[in-house]
Amino acid sequence: MRRRFLAAGAAGLGLAAALPLAAPRAQQATVGIQFWHGLPQPLGGILEGIVGDFNGSQPRYRVAPA
Repeated sequence: MRRRFLAAGAAGLGLAAALPLAAPRAQQATVGIQFWHGLPQPLGGILEGIVGDFNGSQPRYRVAPA
């Protein structure tokens, strides 16, 4: 019984050690967000300007206003 417990613990530690290796690959992809709104001009233009500023401030997320 003790051997099974130790084997399961070793397998869990091996899986936990492999997770940080897979995480950076997933973080490199850009996440696209479709953002629908019904604002007419001039408010729609102001909102799209804010979205453009957000997209320019970081590379991780890309918001596409529609």
